[in-house]
Amino acid sequence: MANKTQVFFGNKAREGYMRGINIVADAVVPTLGPKGRCVLLSPGAGRPKITKDGVSVAKEIRLNDPLEEAGAQLIRNVASQACSNAGDGTTTATLLARALIVEGHRLIAAGYDPISLKQGIDNSLVSVVEYLRARSRECRTLESLQHVATISANGDTAIGNMIGEAVFRSGENGIINVRDGSALKDTVDYVEGMVVDSGAVSNDYMPHNGRPWQGEQALVLISASDLDTHEQLRTIASVLDQYDERPVVMIAPSFSEEFEYAVRRFNGPSPRIMLVKTPGFGSTKVSSERDLATYTNSTVVGDAAGIPLDKMSPSHIGYGALVTVTRRNMTIQQENDDSKIKAAVTTLLESIQEIINNAEDERTRRVARDRYARLTGTVCNIVVGGTSEFDVKERRDRIDDAIGATQAAHKHGVLPGGGIALAMAARAVICNGPATDGETVGHQLLMKVLRQPMSQLAENAGKHPEVIAFRIDAASEQFEVPGWDASTDTIVDMFEAGIIDPTQVTVGSLTSAVSVGSLLLITDSVVVSDIGDVRA
Repeated sequence: MANKTQVFFGNKAREGYMRGINIVADAVVPTLGPKGRCVLLSPGAGRPKITKDGVSVAKEIRLNDPLEEAGAQLIRNVASQACSNAGDGTTTATLLARALIVEGHRLIAAGYDPISLKQGIDNSLVSVVEYLRARSRECRTLESLQHVATISANGDTAIGNMIGEAVFRSGENGIINVRDGSALKDTVDYVEGMVVDSGAVSNDYMPHNGRPWQGEQALVLISASDLDTHEQLRTIASVLDQYDERPVVMIAPSFSEEFEYAVRRFNGPSPRIMLVKTPGFGSTKVSSERDLATYTNSTVVGDAAGIPLDKMSPSHIGYGALVTVTRRNMTIQQENDDSKIKAAVTTLLESIQEIINNAEDERTRRVARDRYARLTGTVCNIVVGGTSEFDVKERRDRIDDAIGATQAAHKHGVLPGGGIALAMAARAVICNGPATDGETVGHQLLMKVLRQPMSQLAENAGKHPEVIAFRIDAASEQFEVPGWDASTDTIVDMFEAGIIDPTQVTVGSLTSAVSVGSLLLITDSVVVSDIGDVRA
């Protein structure tokens, strides 16, 4: 039967999707800050879960009314985009988006031109982002990274200290892996690992719970030729059969739809085989194949390497003690006592160092440096502990958020937290150049929205936002960057107190919110299909 389509216009459309936006925002926004509340998630399949993670809450909300679901989907996209950009800031993005849409619709109802409002918002956004980036401070010390992680973990100093040290030790080229454990306490260990900027070719090969794919004692096959047919998979499988049911990572320049389909059927419900494209372009693919082969004790096969697949033997298959794959990258770890691989990697690093020292052009030197960094990365493995499965899941959500925020701070710097950076921008950024009345009001609208995170933090702590703002203003001569510490209800210097947010998280939350919110202001109709229960 053909799908039904229905179109809604004007106020009916806006009122419908606004109900959905408000339902999601009302569930997500109370989780903001150290005094924020938790949310109990009870999915249709699986066990209930208690969390303060905004994007986890947003993703679980599905509404039966198609208009409401359209609005809910928009807010879910805002939260997901913020999480993707910086690994945190999903609740702030949700809050900003809702405030922008509500206030924008109020102004449109008062007679302002939506197009002019959007233009004013977009123009002011550029100025606000420039203001924020100009005031960003470097965050490279252990103490500052621990402060960022603690705030992202909702004030949990144990998690903050652990994640801050993990980011400090692993550095920009390091990877932090997290998995659930059964012990009461978290455990952390550091090992050397190879980090590759190429991940799973499709979500079809990723676990359904959204976590990274992990293979212990995984087999590694590296092909210099494309893998195209199901006959090739049969040939490979005949070799893999000698290794029982160990997980497998296949690395090749590309995979055809036929090959991917055959692998999915081979995998069944549990993804045993992971497909990863060879990282790099052109000549760098060859060096990537060599580096991977050395690190996994494998031999590159395929017609392009002079070893056809039908001539492949078990000796050509490599291994990784633990291989972790996300949609963006792959990390290969080996046992610390694997002397054979250590010796081979040491020799390879010496040859790469010679290329770096003797390169005649900057591109060759840069490529060699990237290879060196990939082969010498540090991997941190965290096993999350807790008193129950609920406790482990809730702690893991906060740990995942803290990792994303702290890595962003390490790379892009920090701003004062507690909503202060956005509130400062609201005061400092002016409407530049000639502007229509609508554009000026759009600017004023964005400046009003920027004050919302600080106000919401106060409300979540049971305080009046106006009183908190007055107390901060009164301390402007006492502190360089005065702000409110919600956990102690005191006015402090935000940088001295370590109440800081990653610049990338603050900017990412704002841009994600505005990108969706401003477009919705110029939307006047909604088209939905399959009217009825969207859960069906």
